[in-house]
Order: sequence, then structure tokens, then C-alpha cells
Amino acid sequence: MQPGDAVLYRGIDLRHGRTQPNPNQWSAHLFLFWVERSGEFAQHAFDEERLRSELRRVSNLSV
Repeated sequence: MQPGDAVLYRGIDLRHGRTQPNPNQWSAHLFLFWVERSGEFAQHAFDEERLRSELRRVSNLSV
């Protein structure tokens, strides 16, 4: 990969990670989580209580 490149993959299906240390001074990461409409976890789509508890948890982190 080159600076500015991006990749989208299903981490549960593909082994992933760095093979060498990151040579850049910084990097940005975006994590997307979803459930497939007719998949095994479809009943958890828009799981409001779980979302609220996670929002409470991360709001208490010191950055």
C-alpha cells in the first residue's frame, strides 16, 4: 500500500495486521460495524440499548 491508499475488508474473514512497523508519523483508522440483513445476527441491527451502553462507556475514557 502507498500513502493515501485505503482498504475495506471483513476482518472476521481475513487475517490482518501489519507485517512491518508503520513508517509514518501518524495514521487514521475508521472502523465500520454492521450486521447483514438476513445474516446470523440480523436481530441485533439497531440494538439501541447496546449502542447507548457503548456510548456511555467511551464517553468515560480519558483521551
